[in-house]
Amino acid sequence: MSYALAFLQAEDAPIITADEYFRFFESRPYYQVNREVGQAFYLNENTGVHFDFQIHPDEPPEQDDEAEAATQLPAIAQEHPAGAGSAAPDAPGSSRDPGDVLVVSVDDQILAGGEFEEEFEEDDEPEDGLEFAGLTFEINYCRPHFYALEAAPELDALVKRFELSVDDPQADGMGRGPFDSDQFIQSWNSDNRYGVWAVYGASVGGRLPPAMPAAVLHEVWLWNRQIPELSEALDQRAFVPQIVITMATGEPKTCVVWVDAQPILLPKVDYVLLCRRDLARRKSLIFRRKTKDMEKLLVPWERILPVLPPSLWVEGDGAPGYYALGGVDHRPTALRFFRSLPSAYDELKPLGFSRILDLEVRTEVLGTLE
Repeated sequence: MSYALAFLQAEDAPIITADEYFRFFESRPYYQVNREVGQAFYLNENTGVHFDFQIHPDEPPEQDDEAEAATQLPAIAQEHPAGAGSAAPDAPGSSRDPGDVLVVSVDDQILAGGEFEEEFEEDDEPEDGLEFAGLTFEINYCRPHFYALEAAPELDALVKRFELSVDDPQADGMGRGPFDSDQFIQSWNSDNRYGVWAVYGASVGGRLPPAMPAAVLHEVWLWNRQIPELSEALDQRAFVPQIVITMATGEPKTCVVWVDAQPILLPKVDYVLLCRRDLARRKSLIFRRKTKDMEKLLVPWERILPVLPPSLWVEGDGAPGYYALGGVDHRPTALRFFRSLPSAYDELKPLGFSRILDLEVRTEVLGTLE
């Protein structure tokens, strides 16, 4: 299921060409533009957020009427009628869902960092001076809240660039008129709760995905989205790790990877996967070239604290703080710590960001299934 928007423009405005849309998306980071199929797909591998735009240069797409009768549904479903602004169900694992590939893996050096479907009938269009602008948008439900937070500024930039309005058919959406970022975020979060219930509660018997408090996921998102800026500011002199979600302990925990005591900006997380390649006890060149054979030890944050001098803590500017480790004065301590570790081959068991929910949403949905 997904949240869908159609974009509108003034009837007397110049027609916006497909090429103009394509060039706009190609000028912005994280977009994969396919001109042949008319798609601009947004994928931020650091945060896991993904959504897409479809360009319709000739005419609005037509829709198969989705009339899902909802009888005796929980209150959460009654407030969000099925099919309102949604396409075909898009459960995790489908071809449209990047899923766990959004968690990048440990390489030889470091952890590398539905179609919109609404029927447009000329007789039904309100006489408001607006017409379809040849562009639609979709973002999935059953995702953490930060998906909408990351999508909102992209939508805002688009409507400002082309002076667009929106047609938002969601039950508590913006309707037909100006785009409003705050209302979009509020509406998506409201409908997301119904999407979770519809896909997991009703469809698979209440077996909901893992969840973490929204505040924790928000901190993860804030950290991960600043990775490019921090890396550029450091000129690659230190590694800025992606915070991933690991299921290694059986429940979702935050984790980063630290390799060979290399210089790193280390945010506070639940676990750190300490990896030894050059420092490995087995020194064969073949071994060191095989990431899968790298010595890896998953340790709780408390075990890392002895090598984290308070003086190296840096407060974040609107984002989580971190320890700036691995400098000339600190590296000997880090090296001794890494060399003291026992040999181990722990597994990270990462969980894609599209596979986890806000704990508050999960709790609310479970409450409707009791």
